[in-house]
Amino acid sequence: MSIDKSLIQEIHAINDSVHKNAAQYFHTRPLAVSKTGLVLPSKVKHPFEIEYDIKDLLLIGAITHSSVLMTGGTDTGKTTLAKLMMNSLFGKEEEGWHRIDVDTDFGKDTYTDVDFSKMIEGKKLSEGMYQAMGFLNLPGLIWDEINRSHSGLTAKLLHIFDRDISLPDGRRAKTGVSTENGNTYQFQIAAINEGDDYTGTYQLDRALRRRTILEIPFDIFSLTAYDQLCIKKRGKREIALENNIPHLDQILHIYKSVGKALPLHPLAEMYASYLESFDYCKHSLTGEKGSIAARNGSINHVCTQPLRLNGEELEGEENRMSCNLIKSLEGMCPYVRGISAGVSKNFLAVARGFALLRATKFVEMLAGFQQEINEKPLSYGLYQPERFTSSLQEYTGTRLTGKDLCRKTVDMYVENLEVELEDINSALGFVGYSKIGMSGIWVSKHYQGNRFEAIRKFSAEAKKKFEEGLAAPELANVSAIFEDGLSEQELRKIRGYCEGNNPWLWKVVEAYMVDTRMSSPSRKEVDIEALY
Repeated sequence: MSIDKSLIQEIHAINDSVHKNAAQYFHTRPLAVSKTGLVLPSKVKHPFEIEYDIKDLLLIGAITHSSVLMTGGTDTGKTTLAKLMMNSLFGKEEEGWHRIDVDTDFGKDTYTDVDFSKMIEGKKLSEGMYQAMGFLNLPGLIWDEINRSHSGLTAKLLHIFDRDISLPDGRRAKTGVSTENGNTYQFQIAAINEGDDYTGTYQLDRALRRRTILEIPFDIFSLTAYDQLCIKKRGKREIALENNIPHLDQILHIYKSVGKALPLHPLAEMYASYLESFDYCKHSLTGEKGSIAARNGSINHVCTQPLRLNGEELEGEENRMSCNLIKSLEGMCPYVRGISAGVSKNFLAVARGFALLRATKFVEMLAGFQQEINEKPLSYGLYQPERFTSSLQEYTGTRLTGKDLCRKTVDMYVENLEVELEDINSALGFVGYSKIGMSGIWVSKHYQGNRFEAIRKFSAEAKKKFEEGLAAPELANVSAIFEDGLSEQELRKIRGYCEGNNPWLWKVVEAYMVDTRMSSPSRKEVDIEALY
């Protein structure tokens, strides 16, 4: 199944509208760069770059129904950007979206209301007199300073971020606008100031943080000198929310189409499983990385393999914490854990959004190529434009030129669009920012405390290790796992290679083999009636 070309037109129109309406917010630092290309029949790749800015990322959140947490210091414009984006997507405030400041007064009266019509009818409180406040049923919702509510109120926020709340009379209520499949849609953006410098704030509950799918650390993606100059020139003029045209119907259509019609490339699917497998430790007594607390309060790593230096085994319990794989991924193995299945599900949804926007920007690049615009800041950059026409002809298998050639390319590119490894790596940092387990000391020592840079480096090294494993002679027939499975001899060869070089890849292959056998039509039910 493939997506329809009209979907790209819809996304382009919305994204164009978003960037025009939110032009008052200056932020020109790219958040993600995908070094991708057009793969030709000759296996040569014509390279190009796709860049995503902060407004692109928020649009991805909207079209994949992924809530966003924006963190960072004050005066970075988090709330301003959130309001501009909501206005661009859903139109007027209180008609398409609502903003609420969370403080210690936040309680049931903030998000529930009494249905007075039922009171007039003489109903009792237990007979459904409560209903969700109207703003909870809008398609957009901004939560400002959710870390200024104390921990006793966190449970209420958890349910709201789950879009499933409990009313005071015990009934459940779904929040957001109803969709045709019986579910609801509500795009949520939360903005917080975080750190020791902000008094009156609380440590954000881990469970609440996990309810937010995308995380944008503004302190890492700070304003450029050009942005600051633009802000100075603009002065203190009030930001105007000028858009009155909601795009809800188009966003719901895109959201529905992304999940159903945009497949993962088989290698991208394997790579996602590979990232999950980094919880595995072949020397751990539990089979997973982690630590256990001793009675005296100290923490012991569960890995039983001693650390070696110059071939000599180091003595002491503190050195029984790694193996020869410490050399893999530039020594990251002991300090980085895999993503959970729940996080993986979310980041694959976001990766689909990146893939869809990649296709949109590729189509924009083709249109720009016709106008000799081969580079557009915060959108795309085309390498070797002088040979691009011949590359497009090879890609399409035609001798077409001009607009006809570009139209044919668009048709083929969109029809064959899949989520690729680059889309997954683009999504991973934002979805996994606070959800991938990493040693804080290690991040501080090697990445100056920048978790995003640590994840970026980890994903680059993991991709290299994954591709290195697939290129090994022992895995020459690995594609068979998607079809009829591998023979026992092939499995033994793969396992032998992975045991010493890439144990995480074995966990992936093993899972696919189990899946193949469990779903095989030759699997027979056992009949025990003959024994009775």
